[in-house]
Amino acid sequence: MSMPIVQVIFHIDEIAKWPMALANINNLLKVVDKQNSKIVVLANAKAVSAYTTADGEYLSAMQALSQDGVIFEACKNSLTGLKIEPHLLSNFVTVVNVGVLELIEKQTAGYAYIRP
Repeated sequence: MSMPIVQVIFHIDEIAKWPMALANINNLLKVVDKQNSKIVVLANAKAVSAYTTADGEYLSAMQALSQDGVIFEACKNSLTGLKIEPHLLSNFVTVVNVGVLELIEKQTAGYAYIRP
């Protein structure tokens, strides 16, 4: 039986949503074609602080997922608003200029939108 290929963007805007999002992603990776699927996690608002080593409660889980091909993104506007310098983010995190625009572009490109 072949595994499905998916394109999905998870939108996280609250720290409290990280455990559910990470669990959802881990469960998804068990049933999809990891090599050909595209799984993106966009954090904005206060959720971006989970990408910093200062608030790194979920970093090891994120690091493992990034090694499985999951892409983690942070909204630059949210970082600026929270006074978080991009160099403080974990090295597997990509900064995007405007998080909501990233969501729009991914959905326009056919990505499913999930907000745990």
